[in-house]
Amino acid sequence: EAETSVAATESDTAAPSPARAYRVGEYDGKIAIFAHDAHGTQPIRVLNISVMALSERERQELSAGILAADYDELCKIIDRYE
Repeated sequence: EAETSVAATESDTAAPSPARAYRVGEYDGKIAIFAHDAHGTQPIRVLNISVMALSERERQELSAGILAADYDELCKIIDRYE
C-alpha cells in the first residue's frame, strides 16, 4: 500500500513549503522525497513504494534524482508512481 498524501505528515523540521525545492529519489529501495538543498542527503519522507516494482527507465530517473521546483510539482511527480 503506497502513501499517497505527501502533505499528510512530514517531519517537523521539513514542513511543506510552496517555495521550497525538492528532489525525488531512492532511499533504502523505496521512493523518497528529499529537500533540494545542502542538507538534502536524508529523506524528509519515504514512500512505501519499492523501486523494484518500477521499470528500468523509472529506476534510472530516480537514481539520478527528479527535481521539483515547488510543492505542486512534487505532488505531480509522486502521482506518476502511485
